[in-house]
Formats: sequence, structure tokens, C-alpha cells
Amino acid sequence: MATRSIMQSINLHSKQLTKGFVSALENAQNKKSKEVVLQKKCVDIKKNQIKDFFNEQDSE
Repeated sequence: MATRSIMQSINLHSKQLTKGFVSALENAQNKKSKEVVLQKKCVDIKKNQIKDFFNEQDSE
């Protein structure tokens, strides 16, 4: 999810859309998030290492 998307304005032009939106928010609030299990190794790289990193990935 893009971080800017949470800052967008929305325009609800009817009562039905407004009720649906509020219902969706309430439904989402009651859901628990799934636990994420990493299956691949994570590596921190610096911006000057990005090209080298992807060149290594292509050769595998």
C-alpha cells in the first residue's frame, strides 16, 4: 500500500455510499492481521549498491 493513499480525500455523493464506506471501516476494524513469516533472507543495501544487487539476482 502506498503511504500517500491514506492521505487522500474521498467524496461520498450519496447516503448509500456513505453507509457502505462506514460499514467497510467498521468491518475492517474488527479483523485481525495475519502473522507474516519471512521465507527468504532479507538484506539491507545502500543506494549505491542497488545496481550490483539486481545484477547478482539476474545471474542466479
